Amino acid sequence: MADLITLAAPCAGLALSLRQGPPTAIMALTGGFLAPLVAGYDAAGTAPLLVYLALLLAGLFVLSVRRGWGWLALASAAAGFGWTAFLAVMLDAGDRPIVGGFVVFLSIGAALALPASGTRSQPLRVAPLALGLIQLFALAPTLDFSPLGWAFYLVLAAAAVALAWREPGLSPAPLIAAALLLALFALAPARASTGLAAVVASLVLGGAGLARSRVHRDWALLAIAGLIGPLAVLQLGTPQLLPRAAWAPFGLVIAAAAGWLAWRHRDRIEGRDAGLVGGTLAAVGAVVLGAMALFGEDAAGLALAAAIVAVAEAARRLGARSLAGAAIVPLALGLIAAHREVGALIEALARSLPGEELIYPALPPLAAILMRLLPLALAALVPLRTAEGYGHWRRPAAIVAGVLAAATAYVLMKRPLAIADAGTFMTWGFVERAVITLVALGTGWVLRTRGPLAARALAILALARIVWFDLLLLSPVFAPQAVGAIPLLNAAVLLPAVAAAILWTWGERRWRIPALALMLVAALAAVRQAAHGSILTGPVGTGENWGYSATMLALGLVWLWRGLLGGARDLRFAGLGLAMIVALKVFTIDIALDGILRVVSFLGIGVTLIAISWAYTRFLKAPAEPVPLIGVSRAKDSPPQPSP
Repeated sequence: MADLITLAAPCAGLALSLRQGPPTAIMALTGGFLAPLVAGYDAAGTAPLLVYLALLLAGLFVLSVRRGWGWLALASAAAGFGWTAFLAVMLDAGDRPIVGGFVVFLSIGAALALPASGTRSQPLRVAPLALGLIQLFALAPTLDFSPLGWAFYLVLAAAAVALAWREPGLSPAPLIAAALLLALFALAPARASTGLAAVVASLVLGGAGLARSRVHRDWALLAIAGLIGPLAVLQLGTPQLLPRAAWAPFGLVIAAAAGWLAWRHRDRIEGRDAGLVGGTLAAVGAVVLGAMALFGEDAAGLALAAAIVAVAEAARRLGARSLAGAAIVPLALGLIAAHREVGALIEALARSLPGEELIYPALPPLAAILMRLLPLALAALVPLRTAEGYGHWRRPAAIVAGVLAAATAYVLMKRPLAIADAGTFMTWGFVERAVITLVALGTGWVLRTRGPLAARALAILALARIVWFDLLLLSPVFAPQAVGAIPLLNAAVLLPAVAAAILWTWGERRWRIPALALMLVAALAAVRQAAHGSILTGPVGTGENWGYSATMLALGLVWLWRGLLGGARDLRFAGLGLAMIVALKVFTIDIALDGILRVVSFLGIGVTLIAISWAYTRFLKAPAEPVPLIGVSRAKDSPPQPSP
């Protein structure tokens, strides 16, 4: 009897509000929702309370529609969701399933009442469905992801799809349902009900999105999320749900559906069409998942590399710039799949920069390189062949592809010698570094016309390796390393000499100064090797000291001679500068020499300075034009005077 009286009071208020207007409706709204709190919300049980709230909400929604009071429908929905949140917190787990059913009723009722009562704001019209989905998302774990909990969520998701089909302004609601549903799949345990819910979700969301994909962008996004989302989340998150090979048929079906979505949008190559780009990515993603199901996780690198090539080729054939930019997605996923190898490379780099000698043990194994890094590095370069490759992501993708290719080549070049101990490092360490540096520099020389930026980066990398490792941290002068016993034809001389030749023939003047510096290094290395042999450590002897002066002087004269004959200012200045350095060395260091070496040093620098002066006078100083005498010129130019 008390329940009937409680229900009768707000009903009377609603009836009176038809004549009395908004004040009476506000009183009925307030009293109707506060009455259960006053009487005790758990006095009669959960089911009678929810029936009362359902009848009250139905009356309020009908009144708001009849009078066109959007504010009443909005306030009623807010109060209803407040009650469901309160009950979800206060009730025991056994009473919560019925709350989930009430949330479905409230969400659908409010979504229908708001537009019918005159509410035009899209966020407000989407809010009931969004709040209902969020509350069911929060209730699902408390319901232990039971079949009933999945049913509540899927019913509300299907209702969101149906309402969005009917009202275009509600199109964000199915996307919200799909996003929260994927989060639930990620949290759900590996049960049969979870797999069945995923199949139903793909049919409902993916099917509706496919059917309406050309109507609005939101439907195309829904198709992508509904097709590839459940498969990806469950296969990667709970692979034990099915035998590994059993995932492959699902991947092929999803790939076919997503490919059909992209095919339907093949005429929309202008702009960023979600159906074309998303459908293509979903199709290749499903194929990658199928390959992983059949051949294991190690196949992910090869599959993603093939996906990069496939997306780039599809973009080239269709002429779709937005699809060309989509190749960045499988590239990023490939880097994630190769995270262990990438981490090993970063660790090796961090250990090598301070000068650690033995970094080979930190490099990834050969099998991982061949299965993940090498295919990804090669495939990442394919889209760069065309001007549209990677679209707006071309520059960062080119940097990633270049670094990946260089790192992979570096690891492969470290494999043959496999320097893992001090003895092997002493025998082959410098030779290995020299070969790697020259390969990088030679590759840059080959690419200097087709890829100037990549070529410049490789040249800078090679020079940095020479300066940082070969001249400073791991120089064979300080760290014992064999360079070869043959004079001139040894690694210490060939590395700077060949590098200087490559830079000198590069075709850009900016590389001439580094080339000259490397020529000087090669000349000094030749003297050092002639004095010490294959191992360059040890003190500087008297003959070696004099040899440095003679070699630098000879090199400076050669530069000066070539600069004077060819008109190259940089060679002239470099030759003069080197001669001045030798002169300074003679008067500060070589003065301590004894005997004939001291005489030859001073005699040589003196003759050299005289020769330089003569050469500059002979080749650079132009002869001055003779200045005619003023009187002679005036007499020659003046006309003849008549005779008297």
